[in-house]
Amino acid sequence: TVRAFVAEAWTVEFYTGYLNRTASGASRGAIVTGLAYGTSTCMMFLAYAAGFYYGGYLIEEQGVGFQAMLQSLMAVMLGSIGVGNALAFVPDLDDAKVAAHDVLEILDTESKINAVRPTGSVEKMGDGSIEFKSVYFQYPTRPDVAILKGLSFRVESGQQVALVGPSGGGKST
Repeated sequence: TVRAFVAEAWTVEFYTGYLNRTASGASRGAIVTGLAYGTSTCMMFLAYAAGFYYGGYLIEEQGVGFQAMLQSLMAVMLGSIGVGNALAFVPDLDDAKVAAHDVLEILDTESKINAVRPTGSVEKMGDGSIEFKSVYFQYPTRPDVAILKGLSFRVESGQQVALVGPSGGGKST
């Protein structure tokens, strides 16, 4: 259609404008994200440096063993990383509470049917056959085009049926 109306240049210009606006917004977000990641990584390495510096002091002046110092440092650092990772989900906490409430409300709803007690009427199962009688159908967006016009047929239990017809003839419908 674009080519038929000789609108290639206009279409490229139109969508390029949208892409440029999206790209500039994404670039600003990427810069902020990159700065935040770089700062947090820098802080982590500074914490390691301070920990090793203080650990060296404890080994030299207080007689703390290297293994004990290293275990303490790793426990503090890995614990801090775990807390930091957990805090990343704090903004989603309210949404999680709402979702959990909705799920628990559904689970607490008492069913109208007691599946454990075999009372009530038992519906008779059919014989496995299916029948379509005078089925009419058109899509709501195109009510003037009838897709199925009085379709009627019966398929017996165990019978194999193939729906064959031209493209757009209503097979999928």
